[in-house]
Amino acid sequence: MLMVWVALAVAGAALAGPDWIEGGENDGDFLPDAGPLPDSSQPVPIPGPLGSLTGSLKGAAPITEAGLGLPPDFEDMYLVRVDDFAQFFVSTESPPLLTATEGVPQAATATLYLFTGPDHPAGPGLGLLANQQCPTCQQSGGATLTGTPTDGSPIDNLIPGLRYFLAISGDGRFPVDALGRPIFAFSPTNPFEVSGPDGAGGGSPIAGWAGPGVAGQYILRQISGVSGARHPPDLNGDGRVNGADITFVLNVFGAIANLADLNGDGVVNGPDISLILNAWTG
Repeated sequence: MLMVWVALAVAGAALAGPDWIEGGENDGDFLPDAGPLPDSSQPVPIPGPLGSLTGSLKGAAPITEAGLGLPPDFEDMYLVRVDDFAQFFVSTESPPLLTATEGVPQAATATLYLFTGPDHPAGPGLGLLANQQCPTCQQSGGATLTGTPTDGSPIDNLIPGLRYFLAISGDGRFPVDALGRPIFAFSPTNPFEVSGPDGAGGGSPIAGWAGPGVAGQYILRQISGVSGARHPPDLNGDGRVNGADITFVLNVFGAIANLADLNGDGVVNGPDISLILNAWTG
């Protein structure tokens, strides 16, 4: 299978923050790959602005000796915090991409999506923004995701300061609701549209994906208006709630405006440890 390198850059970045690697070594921890849906998304548990994010879509898994293959990897979803939608901007600026779409070689690009997160008042997994191609990337086939839809979709759910799910897939792969209806309806006459959730399933949360899959590597090189986020109370992002998370709290005990402030009272203290104990998985 031919692999593809997708370079994602975000315009207007202020100061670059820490880097994050999907499934790689981050602060000494090797984490599972980012999944395709909110429940299997990978949190990006870094403090402050996110500087870059590296990952890959591995495609269809090979058959094992037992005759069973792992689920295909054609989409990645991350949990981040959007601090400012006026500054939110993500762009793929690579040349046309030659890859293998379920075994058939063809040119393809990446498509970007944003969904509501776990603490959004409208509920998690609702589509917000999507884009397949940017106006300045007509020759390169790149995509741009900005903080405002260009198709007239409502912006009521674009609330700064909350956690959101940022997803990437290959061109032609799109999110659907539980009935298999597309969440976004891209304009057939305006390929540069930043789409809101105007598809038949736009009022429902994401339940799966449809369309041909694309395998390849990607990098979000710079990010603006986006910071790290966690699945509280899994503070270190290892997928478990245990003593390591209590250690995380103790190391920043008394801190103000810290991600370890699980109950949102403004300071890292004893009640945050209680929340970890209540959600203990070992």
